[in-house]
Order: sequence, then C-alpha cells, then structure tokens
Amino acid sequence: MSRLNPVVFVVLLLGLSTIGIFLELGRMDVSTDNEGQRAAPPAEMIRSGDFVVPTLNGAPYLKKPPLLYWAIAGLYRLTGQVTAGIARIPTAVCAVLLVLAVYLVFRRLVDETPARWAALMLLGAPYFLERARWANLDVPLLLFTFLAVAGLYAAWRSRGRGQGIGLAVLSGLALGAATMLKGPPPYLFVAGAWLAWVLLQSEEAALHRALLWAALCMAVGLVFMFIPIGFPVALALLVTGWIVIVFRDAGRAALPSLGLTLIAIVVAVAVAAPWAVAVLQRDDWGSPADLIRGEVTERTHTATTINSGSPLYYFLALPAMLAPGGLLLFAFLFPSNWRYANPHYRFGLAMSVISILIFSLIAGKEYEYILPAVPWLLLALSVRVADWDAQAGDAPAGYRAWCAGLGPLLLAGAVGVPVYALIDGGDRMLIAELSALALVAVALMIWPPARRDTVGRILVTGLLVVLGVLLIRSFDYRGARSPKAIGEVCRALAAAGYPVEATKVYPHFTYYAEHPIAENVDLAAVREKLLGDVPYFYLTREKLMEEFGAAFPEGVQVVMGPYSNKELVLLTNAAGAEAPELE
Repeated sequence: MSRLNPVVFVVLLLGLSTIGIFLELGRMDVSTDNEGQRAAPPAEMIRSGDFVVPTLNGAPYLKKPPLLYWAIAGLYRLTGQVTAGIARIPTAVCAVLLVLAVYLVFRRLVDETPARWAALMLLGAPYFLERARWANLDVPLLLFTFLAVAGLYAAWRSRGRGQGIGLAVLSGLALGAATMLKGPPPYLFVAGAWLAWVLLQSEEAALHRALLWAALCMAVGLVFMFIPIGFPVALALLVTGWIVIVFRDAGRAALPSLGLTLIAIVVAVAVAAPWAVAVLQRDDWGSPADLIRGEVTERTHTATTINSGSPLYYFLALPAMLAPGGLLLFAFLFPSNWRYANPHYRFGLAMSVISILIFSLIAGKEYEYILPAVPWLLLALSVRVADWDAQAGDAPAGYRAWCAGLGPLLLAGAVGVPVYALIDGGDRMLIAELSALALVAVALMIWPPARRDTVGRILVTGLLVVLGVLLIRSFDYRGARSPKAIGEVCRALAAAGYPVEATKVYPHFTYYAEHPIAENVDLAAVREKLLGDVPYFYLTREKLMEEFGAAFPEGVQVVMGPYSNKELVLLTNAAGAEAPELE
C-alpha cells in the first residue's frame, strides 16, 4: 500500500473511509443519551421553528452551541425525514473529510508514507470509528480543531507577514466552527500547539524543563486524588510553571506567534458572537454563563463518578483507543524518540503530549476530550513507523513483534467475527456483510504480493475487524435494546391527549417520543394518579419499581418494557376510559 500511486491511494482511502463509516449507518436506533442529546434538539427545531435556542423535551438546552444541531436540522428539512441515519450524516461526512485532511496535510509536512500510515491509523482506530458512526460532536470538533491547529502551524512557519495573517484568519474560521460546536474547549488545543511551537523554537533544554515540570505536576495531581479540595491545584501549578518557562526561555521570540494566535482567536470569537448575541436578546446572561460554567469552570475541578479518573487516565487508555497502531506508542517511552530531528515530528509529539497533559489534570475525563490531539500524535508515530519499516531487521524488537504477531491475531479476528454472529443467530444481512469483510481480510493477509507491505495490511485488516464488531452492535441495538418502541407509544398517547409523565425523561427516549413529557418524581402523587379513574401513564425504570415497590399500587398494569439500557417501563392504571390500542 505504501507503493501505490498517490492518486490511487486517495481513491482507496476515500473508498475505505466511506465503507467503514457509512455502511449500515442508519441501522442502529438512537440508543444512548449522548446521541439523543444531538439528534433530538434538531428535530425540535424543525417542529418549533426556533433555530436560536435549542430545546430538549421542550426545555431550553444550551449545554452546547448549535452548529451540529443546525446541520442535522437542515438535513431533516431537506430530506423530509427525521431518522437516526439522517442525524448521523454530518458526523460521518466530517469523519471522511478528516481522514482525507490528515493525509493531505501530513503529506505536505513530512512524507507520503507517514501521511498514509497516519490516515489509516486514525480511520481504523476503534474509538474514532465508533464515534464517526454516531450523531455526536466529537468528530466534527476534531475536524475543525485539526484544521485550526494546522492553519496556525502554517502561519507560524510562514515567512511573509501577509501570508501569516491570512493563514491565521483561515485558522480562526475553523476555530470559530469548533467554538460553535462545543464552546471553549478547542482553545486548550490551540494553547497546547502554541506552547509546543514556542518551546521548540527555544533552546533544547526548554522542552525538557517543561516536561519535567509536567511530570512533577502529574505527581501532585495523583496526591490530590486522595485529598479533594475543590480546586485544581496541579493544573494551576502546571499552567503557571509553563508560562514562566516560556517567557523566560523564549521572551520576545514568542510574541510573533502569539500575535498570529490572537488573530485566530479574535476571528473565532467573531464567528460565534452573532449566535451569542441572539441568545442574550432572547434570554439573559444566565444561559451563556451556565454554558461556560458547566463546560469549563465546573469540569476543571469537579467530576461525577462516571467521568472521573486519575491523571494517568489518558496515557493508559490511548493504546486501546488507537489500536492496532496505538500499540506502538510504547516507543515514546524511550528518550531517543524524543530527540528525533524532524521538526514536524517534534511539533506533533510535543503538541499532542502537552494537550493530553492539560486534560489529564482536569477533573472531568472522557476519552473524547483528547481526540483533537490524536492526529498529531499519530503524525509522530507514523514518522517512526515509516523509519522502522525501512530499517527491516534493524527495527526495534517491539515493532518487529507488532508486525509478526498482529497479522495472525487480526486474521483470526476477521474470521471469528462472522462466526460469532452466526452462532449468536445474527441477521442474514449482517452475516453476509461480515462474511464479505472476512473474505477481504483473508485475501489481504495471504495474497503473496501483499507480503511486502506489512504495515498497510495490518492497518486495513484492523479496520475491517473493528468495522465488523461495530456492525454487530448496529444490528443489536434495536428492539428491546432501544427506546424506539416505548417512545413511539408514548408519542401516540400524548398526541391522543392522554396524560403521560416520567420519573426522568432520557434524551434517547425524547428523540422517539417527540412530544414533551412532564417529569414527576413525587411517587406519592404518582401513586394517587395510578389509583384514580382517569387513564394515566407513567414511564419509569424497572429498578426503581423494584426499589420503591410500595409506591406503585397493586394491580398496576405494565403496558410494555423494559426497553433500552435504562430498562424503561411504561405503567398505567387499569380503571377508567379505554386506552388507545398499543402494539
């Protein structure tokens, strides 16, 4: 694959991206809260005609800016359909564009072969490919943040002042789009990129001092895991120390790149300002303030039990997130790989590590938070892989083991996926698709001419295996594992005028219910309504029925359930007027 003509490779990369991301894109129902939060507000925009303030279950929902909602709502209106597949198209398109952008940008920075490996590593990374097939913010955010950093990196390297300003403006437009997707977080990656650039322009010891200081702050962060004080001590120390190091070692040399960075930030703020002003005109300062507080202030120093983690969280997760290529990240544990001379390699490695370090010392942790650093990390990794591939027998032992061991493992996985689906009684269409993927993987791994291109075979076969697993998931998350059936019944009930309430209205349920459903956590009042003569429907969770069984009167009818991972159950009273016919 490394020997293919560039035009042929682009066609192949586009084909692999399209198949890997779009195959059975609409098969899976909206089955997670995260996807419901992205797919439901655009549908409510279409129904209400309000495109300024997004709503969820009829209530204002300003946890994220609306750019993705606008894109999805536009497709809903254009196609006349509100479906899971339509909702996922903007994310899928951004994913294909990102893979191509990674190849084209890195081809200009380093060389043809590393650019190819970086694009294929990203496409086949399990976490990226999964997110690319959902309606979510993470992949569009990754695309625009990547373009923003790439534009600034080009601006910093430009020789002409006018060219640098022009590139900074283009970077600012991309950063503005990223801002309209998730608010302030993209600016942390821009800050990480600028810090990496300035440190690399300074004396060699500057970067070493910055990384040593980061290691000390990580140790402080580990200590404060056990001494919660409600303030991000380790993060504050990290930022303060880095600022001192940068301006002590770089001084005035940092100012030109800082000026270009500020131009990009001003342009980005100008892009986001019209929507912010429109929200302020409709509401008051409370909504934007809540967005900033929820997305920045609180997550910086607090975290729920489901998104907390140690400062080592991301470094331990990266190999699995980026497998099979991510399994080679061990190489960066050796100092020799930090001293590699290529400046673009050094920038990619420094930018990604600095960004990950910043997020490692922020309290809230989810894998998707660091995705914008991943392409730059893969740039550095791919440069080394290309070198090792050329060295043959002189390559590191770990790389040789990766080449020798992963081939048979992936081949077994490619064959095992359709066998598993067949034993599990999978859908015929699913079995056929998995069998086709397995045949391609087997041919790729055993065809004699392909033996000369071990890296390419491993990366593409890994992509096919991951795609097979995701296809099984797409076919599985329907029926009882989806809120679709119970949501549609509640929609019919609400449309017919029956009172429907819920313990909690979950976003994936909201997508299918379409009508706002009132929340009622007063179980005494719920019991009274279930004992009354007026037909009444109540949505709750099976585990709550078991936990608070006394709150639900004897003889209450379970209309349907449990559905989805929330175990949603629809209850009604048996007395009163006839209920509509339910499927």
